[in-house]
Amino acid sequence: MILVDYPGHLLTAGLVVLCLIPLWSSFRAKHVHRLGWKRWALGLLTLLPLLVMLMIFFNPSRIQTTEQSRPCTVQVYFDTSQSMSIRDVDNKTRLIYAVEVFKDNFVSNDTDSANFQFFGFDQMCYPADSLQRLQPKGRQTNLSSLWQRLYLQSIQTEAVNTVSPVTGAIVFTDGQADNQTLASYATIQNEDFPILLVPIGSEQKQPDLVATSLTAPSRVAVNTVYTVSIAIEAKQLKDQRVYVDLLQNDHVVDTRVWIPGSSISKKTLDFELSASSSGLDKIEAMVRSLDNELNTANNRRIKLVNVIGSQKRKVLFYSQVAGFDVGKVRQALRRDKKIDLDFRLDAIVHLSVNHDASEVTFPAEQEKLNEYDVLVLGPMNFNTFSDAQMQNLYSFVADRGGAIIFMPGKGQMALSNMHPTRLSSLLPVVFCSQPENVD
Repeated sequence: MILVDYPGHLLTAGLVVLCLIPLWSSFRAKHVHRLGWKRWALGLLTLLPLLVMLMIFFNPSRIQTTEQSRPCTVQVYFDTSQSMSIRDVDNKTRLIYAVEVFKDNFVSNDTDSANFQFFGFDQMCYPADSLQRLQPKGRQTNLSSLWQRLYLQSIQTEAVNTVSPVTGAIVFTDGQADNQTLASYATIQNEDFPILLVPIGSEQKQPDLVATSLTAPSRVAVNTVYTVSIAIEAKQLKDQRVYVDLLQNDHVVDTRVWIPGSSISKKTLDFELSASSSGLDKIEAMVRSLDNELNTANNRRIKLVNVIGSQKRKVLFYSQVAGFDVGKVRQALRRDKKIDLDFRLDAIVHLSVNHDASEVTFPAEQEKLNEYDVLVLGPMNFNTFSDAQMQNLYSFVADRGGAIIFMPGKGQMALSNMHPTRLSSLLPVVFCSQPENVD
């Protein structure tokens, strides 16, 4: 029996005392003594209704409920992709219009209103300090990642945040997501976690031109002709002239005109280009229309083509130490007739020992590094490289499109000793000593 928040025991004691006083007085009467032991049974029967009433109405262990109010938190997500910069609602950008809709319909001066947490999302979700700092910068909307975040939020218990639990979410977006297949999104079945999707944008369909893809060979020889294909999609531009410009190294080399025959049309155009000199050719496709197109962020595509002087793969093999493995790899590369090998070994003292190159050090300039197709990096201490050299190696893969082959080493030459840099993110494995690369 518990007596927490229960004053009924005092009332029970008082009632029992009030009943016992008249019973005790009546039991002392002379005519009652004639009943003998039966007078005690008569007294118990008199108290029985009282005991039954106490058992029914005065239960010290009964559950008591009290209503309490506490502030709740609502998460507000604003789409910050480039399509939210379009001016099509009262001549305001979609992002500015979304902020105004939120302020007009959800913000109140009531002290008991919900607390709001603001987030922006495009390719990734991030917290926002204030609504004024939201800017449409992302190229595309990753709505799948946001919806997965909301799903995990909906299945969490309130024990995660008992002071101000997250009880719902509001999402402002124009729907220009990278994944528009509804079946791929998880179903949120928690009725206690409502999610409000607020569509932003004009009710009328807007004209839009999209350069969906630009296809070109990654590697061609000098003085050869190669084909570049451009895929275009036109929306709400029926019977309107669409111009397609092809640029090679920032110079317009050809322009085509296409007239879509329906409200949503697709077209693939082929261009012939000539590779005149070795190096990198920057191929750029641009589509434009004379109509008032609102979203121009998706009107261009860029492709880099490696123009080589010969059909051989130009390979740089660099190592800071000599060894049996290094010698065997060098020997195998030299025997391959399809490889133009440049071998550089920092361990040698006299340049005459290296017959494959005129230098032994690793090239520090980005232009010299981009002359190669493949880099084979032997055992070396990457921590002796400068930040510029590390960035050049990363750009060789990310921007140039080259390939890097890492050879294992021991001690200071081991790959696991590499400090966390952009270059270490290219490794296909994660070492225990590099937890920064887990993401």
